Amino acid sequence: MIAFHPWKGFCRTMVRVVLKGVHKTRKNLADGTIREYFYAWKAGPKLIGKPGSPEFIESFRDAHKHKISSSPDTMGGLVALYKSTNFQRLKPATQRAYLPHIKEIEKRFGKHPLPVKESDYKTYRQKFLAWRDEKADRPRTADMAWSVAKSIMAFGVDRFLMTVNPCARGGRLWTGTRQGSVWTENLFTALLANCSYELGLVCRLALETGQRQADILHLKWSNFDGERFRFSQEKRGHFVSVLLTRSLALEIRRLKDANEARQVPQLFVCLTTRSKPWTTSGLRASFGAAKDRAGIKGLTFHDMRGTAITRAYRDQDIKDLSALSTRFGLSMVSIQALLDKHYLAPDQTKADDIVYKMESKKGTKLQTVSKPSDD
Repeated sequence: MIAFHPWKGFCRTMVRVVLKGVHKTRKNLADGTIREYFYAWKAGPKLIGKPGSPEFIESFRDAHKHKISSSPDTMGGLVALYKSTNFQRLKPATQRAYLPHIKEIEKRFGKHPLPVKESDYKTYRQKFLAWRDEKADRPRTADMAWSVAKSIMAFGVDRFLMTVNPCARGGRLWTGTRQGSVWTENLFTALLANCSYELGLVCRLALETGQRQADILHLKWSNFDGERFRFSQEKRGHFVSVLLTRSLALEIRRLKDANEARQVPQLFVCLTTRSKPWTTSGLRASFGAAKDRAGIKGLTFHDMRGTAITRAYRDQDIKDLSALSTRFGLSMVSIQALLDKHYLAPDQTKADDIVYKMESKKGTKLQTVSKPSDD
């Protein structure tokens, strides 16, 4: 539509996209706020993104395209049904990670009839394995694509549209670990020196509490009792009570007092330099820029969670996995697996201490020397 502004002497073009049939619902959250949800139609798939955004419009068109064109006995029909049901129960971050692979499956396999005979399942598996192997140069991407396909097939089996999941098992292509990907004190200090106070607060909370990024960004003042944060984790719903160090707790109390002195108090603890709640994309950009300025490579924000768990484990005189499980909201099996596979890198300082102790022990044939200082 054209909007004229005669007092300015020019006209400006504005594009308005009308999406017919969008169904809106409202939900009262526990903290008193009201959240709106939008669906392509009543009882249809939930739309992604903010109303009016390209992501929102694309998800609306995508939903209607599959509503009209997808036959129920094809792979495209199965994907459309999956997107309108199980997919809606996933966290927004998981949905964003799944969508590129879902679209690729729709484009490549959408017109394929669902398998019926045993030979059909073998063919399906071969085709999907070939599709995954095309991404072998990006093993983590390949594994994610395979995982998405496996989830869709499992949904099909659950709905009696298939009898066997042709993407069951299959292994993983990525064999790397995060061993050694630990935020040392020097690296973390360098990061803080190259970021704003607001970003630094997010990072310090992450490293001290060991909680996920989404949980850190969504911490509310109502979760803080002066010494600890109490909340339910977004990913699995586990309730955690995280005690802060005295120095950080004191700092958070001062921020809380300052917040209560505002005319309009903020809801969230962590805010940007503009006093706005953080978004995932905003944090990613700011964190990446701070890392670049500090010259830090290979470490991620999520590595702070692994670092926190690793530090807590090493600082314990008695290795109590149940205590770690309670603090970090993970099962003991998950804690042990995470430490073994990803973050329990060899502690070189302790390894060297073995030699120094052997050299200093009376009666040993090793030359007795003093442990060199850190200077």
